[in-house]
Amino acid sequence: MAIIPQVGRRSWTMRIVIGGLYTALTLGALTMVYPFLIMLSTSVKSGVDVNSYSVIPKYFYDESVLFAKFAEIKYAGDMDAINGYYRTDFAKMEDIVPPQKTPLTAKQERMVRDWEAFSRTLPEKYIQANFGVISNAPSRLLNMYRAWLRKRFNNNIDALNKLYREENETFETVFIPFERIDSREWQPEKTPKMQEWLKFKASLPQEFRRVIPVDPLFATFLKENKYDGDINKLNKAYGAKYKSFAEVHLSPTLPKDPRRRSDWEEFARTLLPFRYMELTPEALPHYRKFIAAKYAGRLAEFNRIYRARLTSFDQLALPAVAPSEGTPLVDWVEFISKVPVTAIRAVNSENLYRKYLLKEYGSLEAINKAYGTKNTSILDFSPPYHLADWSYVKAHHRELRKHFIARNYEL
Repeated sequence: MAIIPQVGRRSWTMRIVIGGLYTALTLGALTMVYPFLIMLSTSVKSGVDVNSYSVIPKYFYDESVLFAKFAEIKYAGDMDAINGYYRTDFAKMEDIVPPQKTPLTAKQERMVRDWEAFSRTLPEKYIQANFGVISNAPSRLLNMYRAWLRKRFNNNIDALNKLYREENETFETVFIPFERIDSREWQPEKTPKMQEWLKFKASLPQEFRRVIPVDPLFATFLKENKYDGDINKLNKAYGAKYKSFAEVHLSPTLPKDPRRRSDWEEFARTLLPFRYMELTPEALPHYRKFIAAKYAGRLAEFNRIYRARLTSFDQLALPAVAPSEGTPLVDWVEFISKVPVTAIRAVNSENLYRKYLLKEYGSLEAINKAYGTKNTSILDFSPPYHLADWSYVKAHHRELRKHFIARNYEL
C-alpha cells in the first residue's frame, strides 16, 4: 500500500514536500559525485599536481604540467638534479616549467639533435639511467631491471642471491645498486651486481640514458664553498656579470684569467671526479718522483701494495683509471694535490661537447649561425638538457599522458 494515497498526492502542499525530498536527494547525490571524481582524478596524479583539486588533471590539456611530470619521473624526483641539468632554481616540483611556451624552432631542434648525436658517442662512465625510483611510486627503470634479472637468472632468486651475496625473497625486493656519481674517488665496484648493472644500463634505449654533467658540481662549489651564495661577490672577484652561478662553467684547463685560477685549481684538486680528469704527459716524471719518494725507494714494498712487478720506478706509468680504494687511492689523492696544475685536464661531458661542436662546425661563428645564438665563448655553450626534454615531451605527449593515467595502477 502506498505511503501517500492518491488523493493526498493531488495536494499542492504534498507535491511541494515530495519535490523538496527529491531535490534534497538529488543534491546529496551530486555532493557525493564531486568528491568521487576528485578521488579518481587524484589517483592519476603525482607529486607535481596532487595538490591541484581539479576533476580533470591539468596534464590532460596543459603541456607545461605534462613537462613537469615528465621531469619528475625522469630525474626520480631529485630537485637538485633537475636544477643542475636545467640550470634553474625551482623550489619544488610544482614550479617546474618548460624552457619556453612555444615549440622549438628549427635551429633549436638542430641543437638538440646534435646533442643527442654527441651523447651516443660517450663511454658508459658518462651515462646515468633515467626514470629511477621515487619513494614507493612505480619506476619504469626498476621494472625493466627486475625483468632483465628474471631472464638472466631464469626466475631463480636463489641463483641471484648466491651470485650477488644478497638475501632477497623475490625479484620484487631487488633494487638498483647505488652509483655515487658526484663522489671524486668513486669508481664502479668490481662486484658481480654492479658489473651486471652496468651491462644492463648499456643495453637501455636512448630515452633511458642521460649524460652526467659536472658544471653543476662546479657551480655548487662556487656558490656554497667560495662566495656564500652571493653572485655579486663572484662577479666582483671575476670582473663578470653573471646572473646566476649556473652560468659559470668549468673550463677544460687552468683559465688564462688569473682572477679565476685559484677557484679552478681548488676544485680540480679537491672535487673534480677522477673519472672526468686526465693528466698530460707532463705529469709522468712528477708521478715517478712522488712515488719513489713516498716509498723511500723501496720498490718491493710498492710492488706488494700495488700488485705490480716493476724492476725500476722509471717503469712506472700514470694509471689508466684512478685508484678507488686503499693505499693507492690515498697516494693518488696526495699526488693530485701536488702535481703541476697545468697538467690537469677536465674531461667532463660539457667540455667534450664543446670540443665536439668545434669539430663539427669549425668555429664559434659557425656554431652561432647554426643555432641562432650569440655566444662570445665556446664555454657559453652548455648541453641543452632543458630544451631536449621539452622537445621530447612535445613529440611524445600522447604516450606520456597514457603513461601517467596508468602509472599509479602498475604493479
